[in-house]
Amino acid sequence: MKELKNIKRFLVIFSLLTIAQINLPVDFFFNTKDGMGIHDKTDFVEYTLGFPFSEIGFITNIDKEKYFTIGIYGGVDFLDNSYRLELKPLFNLNPFELSFPLSLTSRPVITNEATEVGRTYVGIVPALTIQNRFKMQFGVYYSAVYLWYDPAFEVNIPTFRTDEIFRANVDF
Repeated sequence: MKELKNIKRFLVIFSLLTIAQINLPVDFFFNTKDGMGIHDKTDFVEYTLGFPFSEIGFITNIDKEKYFTIGIYGGVDFLDNSYRLELKPLFNLNPFELSFPLSLTSRPVITNEATEVGRTYVGIVPALTIQNRFKMQFGVYYSAVYLWYDPAFEVNIPTFRTDEIFRANVDF
């Protein structure tokens, strides 16, 4: 297991160095949510290659002016050993953005007792870009649906459960 983590870390670092040597126009980031790495976005594809989080997303524009887009993202968190699938509608009025992500976070678990293995989150994330260089965003997410692993049937079962607090994060 430890060797697998070392291999993952090596691949991420090797990929970062390789992309840096190719001189692709990418953005370097360091934030509280995704750690550090590189990020780039074209008209149809967006990717984040970093540690501990990496993801790829496919984007489609709903209107010609690109005020409204929808993206489907899939990613992996190497430290938490979890996976994320996200549907993200985005309203873009430069320099202001507003998105309403719906995401599912899950991790592989094999156990002999019922265990929580994932959650769905719905959120609202306003963002402000300053001088096309700095993007500040604040995200508030709420989770009411959990995934529970049932060892009797070896499946993940969605379970509704309300929380007493909002789960939130802040990205800079």
